[in-house]
Amino acid sequence: MTPKPPKPPAPHRRRECLAQLAQGGLWAALLTCGLPRAASAAADPLELAFDATSLDRALQAMGEHQILSRDIVITLPDVAEDGAFVAISVGSALPGTSEISIVVEHNPNPLVVQFTLPEGTEPFVATRVKVAASGRVYAVVQADGKVYANYRELQVQRGGCA
Repeated sequence: MTPKPPKPPAPHRRRECLAQLAQGGLWAALLTCGLPRAASAAADPLELAFDATSLDRALQAMGEHQILSRDIVITLPDVAEDGAFVAISVGSALPGTSEISIVVEHNPNPLVVQFTLPEGTEPFVATRVKVAASGRVYAVVQADGKVYANYRELQVQRGGCA
């Protein structure tokens, strides 16, 4: 008796999925392809925040009630000549800071980045972001189970989002 050939690697699973779909096994094909998992992942608040196309929806997905806090310090230029490369840093003096997010008001997708900070890490992040137009740049911080926010105005000479 000849041994069975080994199971094909993952890229060949697509062919199996298509074959099942062609045979009328729609549900089996969906389960094999993992589409129900992808649909349920869209219900994740972080996914909803990153997929949001308006400032209000992004902020709402990050936490219903954000408390305005001056303990969040946002450092960025007053005027950015090129919105494609805007340096920004955020520091938090709030105890128990576990996440820092940067949200840009007029971007096509306002939530541009979210940092998860391990316990014991200094609550400070620095990065460069794209900014579409002049407006507010928000820092949203999760600390001790509450959501805090602060913002700064930024003038952009040339937008960085096409």
